[in-house]
Amino acid sequence: MARAPTIRGYIKDIVGFSPRIGPGELATYEYLKKRLNDAKVPFVDQVVDITVPLTKKVELVADGESIDCRGVGRESGVIEGKDHLISSLMWGNDDFYHPANINFDPRCEKTVSMATFFKHTAIAINKYDLSKILAATDVRGEVVVEPYNFQSHNLLVGNLTNPKTIVFTHYDCWETGAIDNASGTATVLDVVITEPRLLRENLFVITGNEEISYDEPIFWGKGYRRFQEEHESLMEGAKRLLVVDCVGYSETHLDTGENLCNAFPINNYERFRAKTALLCGSWDFLIGICYSAADDLSNFTDEYIEQARARLVAELSG
Repeated sequence: MARAPTIRGYIKDIVGFSPRIGPGELATYEYLKKRLNDAKVPFVDQVVDITVPLTKKVELVADGESIDCRGVGRESGVIEGKDHLISSLMWGNDDFYHPANINFDPRCEKTVSMATFFKHTAIAINKYDLSKILAATDVRGEVVVEPYNFQSHNLLVGNLTNPKTIVFTHYDCWETGAIDNASGTATVLDVVITEPRLLRENLFVITGNEEISYDEPIFWGKGYRRFQEEHESLMEGAKRLLVVDCVGYSETHLDTGENLCNAFPINNYERFRAKTALLCGSWDFLIGICYSAADDLSNFTDEYIEQARARLVAELSG
């Protein structure tokens, strides 16, 4: 039976809670919990006490013109002048500490990309507005950020004693987050509901709080590390760890390269690297839209959604 319409429906529902940071993440958790309960799929709820930075106000004005922008920093502050412009494509651990800045993603063709997050005051803009900033005499930006304390939730489904494979996915996101990672969450949700045989030998870990926390300098992946803190022995005993992140929009493949450590930033990563893989789509396509409003429902096809689901089931059935 074709599963793409159902999975696409899950994706659409999850996107409806975006941005899935803080309150949006909690609404997504309630949705996932209800889906599992309605299907009578048992799960363990792992609570994660967490604080996330919520941007309450962000504005950027160049010679009196308001510029479309997003806050991508942890601290409130004011940025004056255009000497703070940088590319957001740094992605090194030290770049998290870059001074207050206005940044742009040169790969994103459609809208503002939140490609990199910073400790200090930071504002992301569309690359097509870069010329307005450069031509302006007076540039001023302001960001107001407030810490938001809440309980995030990991949903643990399946074998919590001696799993053969542990499947990880996350449901929080920046902006719309259809591909990243409503797609992985929807695919895993469908499999745990419709393939009960796979729950006997495998464990599915559906986490919140993957995108942002107050950890430094690796601020993402907190939900995964929280699972690891309590269940590292399960990770050690499992034959395989499989991360499902960004599928259904292109050919599905297993990635064991450099993208894996960014998708799965656990502690003592090298200890687990040899048995860990990332089930994902094309990175070349994704980098042009990730962390932006262009990561929407229009990017999916039924063929690729079905392919991603079939590949996940096959990987767990071998």
